[in-house]
Amino acid sequence: MHAPRASLPRPASRRSLGAPARASPSVAVGVAKARSALAALRCAGRTGRRSSKPTRWTRASSADDARPKTSLPGREGDVLDASGPSGALADARAPSHPNRAFARFVFTAALSMFAFGVATGSVASALVFLDTASAASAASGTGPIVPALTTNAKAALVAMTPLGAVAGALAAPRAANASGRKKTLLRGAAAPYALGAFLCAFALTDRGATAFHLCLLVGRAMQGVGAGVSTGVTTMYVSECAPTASRGSAASLCPLFGTAGIVASYLIGACVAALVDARHMTPELAWRCALGSCAVPVLAQVALRDCLVESPRWLAAANREREARAAAGRLGGGLEAELFGE
Repeated sequence: MHAPRASLPRPASRRSLGAPARASPSVAVGVAKARSALAALRCAGRTGRRSSKPTRWTRASSADDARPKTSLPGREGDVLDASGPSGALADARAPSHPNRAFARFVFTAALSMFAFGVATGSVASALVFLDTASAASAASGTGPIVPALTTNAKAALVAMTPLGAVAGALAAPRAANASGRKKTLLRGAAAPYALGAFLCAFALTDRGATAFHLCLLVGRAMQGVGAGVSTGVTTMYVSECAPTASRGSAASLCPLFGTAGIVASYLIGACVAALVDARHMTPELAWRCALGSCAVPVLAQVALRDCLVESPRWLAAANREREARAAAGRLGGGLEAELFGE
């Protein structure tokens, strides 16, 4: 006789096995709140301060596709929500580059260093032309005789420029703090450059050797004073007027202009020598042109003086905020916002 079968539980149907368990209403409300909180955090991440590391913003939901997107300049991978507050775009906006007014300002200010280079290197060719002119005038016997320079006189003529530069460099900081950078550059550098070039180019040869040598020495000393003021003020002046983003590149142009001036003086000497050899220019005119050549960049700087502005930082330190704002606004490049926190 067979034993009765034990009653076994009926297996669940296929539909009951595949269907997920229905969540209670409280659990569904909690999941909805968590999703809304996560979306709010992601939106706050868009409008908040960006971290130093590059971040790719993610979308909070599919509804973001309908919102206008704005890409950062040069950072196409970073997407901002244009429907957010305006401060988000203002914080992420790349710093503006200096405009043409600032470029003209740097060029005009650096002409003083170019004149320094020309004044430093022009004496090399001038000494050769002086010897040639002295020998030619003595051999011809007609016209004024150019006094010959002794070895000591030549050494003194070369040394007067660095001696004058020491005096100019010592006086430049105090003058710049008292009168401002622009006035010091124009009055303390451009004026001595021009006066020294005038004395050297129009030195009288018919008043005796002593007067001739003295005129050359004074002229070279005045050029040295201009060189000292230029080296002490120009780089500082440009640095104070430059925004932080372009301060290094702008300030480095000043010594570059000085080197370019030295190269230009050698090229001028070579061109003048070629004219003398071709008999298109006399040796006396040649040394006058060489010693007076530094007046060319100085006159160009004076002609372009409207491109210069007083240092906004110096004006702000002197409690002249209105003039400082005007100068910074004229230079552009975000300098006004950088100085006054706007």
